[in-house]
Amino acid sequence: MAGVSVKISVRLPSLSAEIDEDVIAGWIEDRLNDGRNTFIMHMSDGGSGIDYGGHIASAPGEYPQTWGGALANSVMPEMHGTRSGSLISDVIYAGYLTTGTKKMAPRQMFAEALEEVIDARPETDALRGAVKIVTRT
Repeated sequence: MAGVSVKISVRLPSLSAEIDEDVIAGWIEDRLNDGRNTFIMHMSDGGSGIDYGGHIASAPGEYPQTWGGALANSVMPEMHGTRSGSLISDVIYAGYLTTGTKKMAPRQMFAEALEEVIDARPETDALRGAVKIVTRT
């Protein structure tokens, strides 16, 4: 007796995704700019730390306070391609404020400002618009 077989096959269209790198880069740049502005805004909130003759410094865990404007003026967004970016400062003491020292606790800095911005305005719809599913038959 000969064998019997039944074969079922389904032909699916080929799917691929097209990614709009400009949309992703724009979303990142917008968040970095918002983070910069948020950081600078918090610098002028008023500290609750030590009074240095008219300048009240920030307390541990607060954002640093403006004193001359060097730090605020140095904060810049920097893109690393289309899918990555950073907030940077070339002011040497920005690193000390971020990590703290033996005599000073860390302050809130760029990471906290970016977290605040993303939590407040995630705008994931803009990122969804960066990906388009393409069907090819």
